[in-house]
Amino acid sequence: MPDSFWMTRKRSSKDFDRPRGRDLREDLPQIELVVDDFRNGVSLADGAVVGATLPSIEASRVNLDNLRFVRTNFADGRLLKLSAANTEFQGCNAANTTMTEPSLDRVAFLESKLVGIRFIEARLTDVEFNNSNMSLMALSSAKLLRVTFYECDLRDANFIDTDFKFVRFVNCKLERATFSKTKFLSSSFRRCDLSGVRGIENLRGASMGISDIVSSAMLFAHELGITSLGDDVPE
Repeated sequence: MPDSFWMTRKRSSKDFDRPRGRDLREDLPQIELVVDDFRNGVSLADGAVVGATLPSIEASRVNLDNLRFVRTNFADGRLLKLSAANTEFQGCNAANTTMTEPSLDRVAFLESKLVGIRFIEARLTDVEFNNSNMSLMALSSAKLLRVTFYECDLRDANFIDTDFKFVRFVNCKLERATFSKTKFLSSSFRRCDLSGVRGIENLRGASMGISDIVSSAMLFAHELGITSLGDDVPE
């Protein structure tokens, strides 16, 4: 069912676990941005930014609304209390960017480079990470509601003191990721590689498919201190 269905009908309590989609026009006017446009307290809205180079931005209380960023470079930025709504980042580079106390609502990162990105005390609602490289990323003291990670590289990621509600990990690489003091409610892992995950006990409350549970059985046994016996070991 298309996202537009959920955007146009009145939401009921039964829809609470359904992510709200974005409502961006295809013909947004193109706007030009330079680093100096990202000053403290600036509000940017209603446009498409294509191919901009905006590395090492340092700004606070920037507000983004109804925007589409395409192939834009935000690498090594430092953003405090960023607010973004109904906004897409397509093929963008936000590697090693730190966002402290950001609020993201109906935001998507599509095919983007997010290596080493850090979200500190973040509030992410109806956010989509799709086919993006997020290895070495960090989420700390964050709250996620209706967030989807789809076909993302999350190897060596760190999830610390974070609440997951109606969050989905689908076809993701999570090798050697760390989960510490995390809480899961109505959240799931489907067809994800959990090899070498640390803090597996902190996945308590999450759901997994039967095939995923079976394929991760040795990992769970190792974390629980269970020794496997060969089939030829006498009873």
